[in-house]
Amino acid sequence: MRLFYLPIEAYPERYTELLRQWTVQRWGSRSDIELHVVNGDLLSSGIGVGQVLDAFGRTYWSTTQIAALVRLLRDVGATSSDVIYFDDLFTPGYEAVPYILDQLPVEARPRIFARNHAQSVDPNDFVFPMRRWMRRYEELVYRTAAGVICASTVHAEMMEAALLDTTAIHVLGLPYDTVDVRARGPQVVAPCSSRPLKVVYSSRLDAEKCPHFFMDVVEAALLRRPGIDFVVCTGAAKLRSNDPTALVRLHSLAAARAIRVAVSQTKPTYYTELATARVQLNTAKQDFISYTAIEASTFGTPTLAPAFRSFPETLRNRSAQLYAPWCVDEAVNKLLSLLDGSAEGTDVEWLARVQHQTLDRILAVFRDEPVPAWASQ
Repeated sequence: MRLFYLPIEAYPERYTELLRQWTVQRWGSRSDIELHVVNGDLLSSGIGVGQVLDAFGRTYWSTTQIAALVRLLRDVGATSSDVIYFDDLFTPGYEAVPYILDQLPVEARPRIFARNHAQSVDPNDFVFPMRRWMRRYEELVYRTAAGVICASTVHAEMMEAALLDTTAIHVLGLPYDTVDVRARGPQVVAPCSSRPLKVVYSSRLDAEKCPHFFMDVVEAALLRRPGIDFVVCTGAAKLRSNDPTALVRLHSLAAARAIRVAVSQTKPTYYTELATARVQLNTAKQDFISYTAIEASTFGTPTLAPAFRSFPETLRNRSAQLYAPWCVDEAVNKLLSLLDGSAEGTDVEWLARVQHQTLDRILAVFRDEPVPAWASQ
């Protein structure tokens, strides 16, 4: 099978720095796949305009990527057994591909697959306010792709409710490589009970991640258990948020030494923070599985999250790791219990193991092979 892979541009502060590498290593090592990695041109190395991806950079990367794909398809050709895979459903210039394929013989048309990370079906996603036109783009993809891949059943249900089910939707999890991540962290990882009383917050500080609720939990927890080391980690050189009040409050708590802020985190330094913490705290309204939870799982660090959207599926409905959404008292109670070892004896690393298999599940879909639901494994 010939596979044309269009990765997302890499940002050091985001998971995209490793996503391309994990995918190319896994698929490129297969002797039965002729892998063509189609890159675009980078406009910048960081996120300047936008929350998740740089608005200018995403557009420039995608349009130059599509141009490279068009040239490649013309030069090497393709068959109906080949696949074009978009790592991000929103790839400006996408419409050029079905435009070309519809003018080729059926036997020369590769199938298109794309990953939907969130998009306008999620009211907490940054493109939701763009839905007046973004939904039309999404309909274009769903009417021209052979399949759309997503991480969680909750997300799939959102797409179906939005009537974006004109193509097959595959719930396969998030691409991940446990071996690679472990190699970037500390060689020796102590059991949670031997670690300092440290809680890591790894999410962005944007409103959909509920940073104010996180800080409410910090303040309430420190009243009951002084001495907890709350650390906010980011790969960016400075903190940013679409909610300026969150930054003001965070800087105030940092000045009072209630929170420690770790900026410019490389993957090794971040993984060291994670591997030496007892808990990772997630307070987001929007996370379909969450890479931060998978990374925490890799190092045996339990994630505490709201029992909301895909978190119950992600954390196997473990009561110790789920709190009633936006209930500070319960979040603090569960947090203190986890610090005292309430997750000991549970298979915290299950999430990382099962997401390590996602790239293999995606290949199985490309080959029309049966794929078990990741959450049942």
